[in-house]
Amino acid sequence: MSEIKVDTLTGKTTANDITVTVGATATISLEQGLAKCWLNYSSSGTTFNDSNGVSSATDNGVGDYTYSFTSNMSNANYAICATPENSSAGGAVISAVPAGDEQFTSSFNVENGYTSAAPSILNFDCRSYVSIFGDLA
Repeated sequence: MSEIKVDTLTGKTTANDITVTVGATATISLEQGLAKCWLNYSSSGTTFNDSNGVSSATDNGVGDYTYSFTSNMSNANYAICATPENSSAGGAVISAVPAGDEQFTSSFNVENGYTSAAPSILNFDCRSYVSIFGDLA
């Protein structure tokens, strides 16, 4: 088994152009395949249990949070993967990016909730697990 130890990887042609080969022929850009930020947010106050690439949280009300990036994204077309901690609230537990312009190059909004007996979503505070995939500016 071989081992490579380096402090920095830089593409030969372009600094961010590093391709990883998976299997015999499949390839992926290393930069594209990395999460640009992730967080484990406690929903008590504005503190993180742990995080990377996110600088702050704003509590906008019950189950509604805005998170700011430490480094801006190049555009607002990034993917948000969010999961709330299960709760005894009942119903299906969900995290969602609200409709409208809630994704910005410097921040994004996530709301946590659960489905009630009626066809509606009720927000609630809970631990959030979020990761972001996209292009940094």
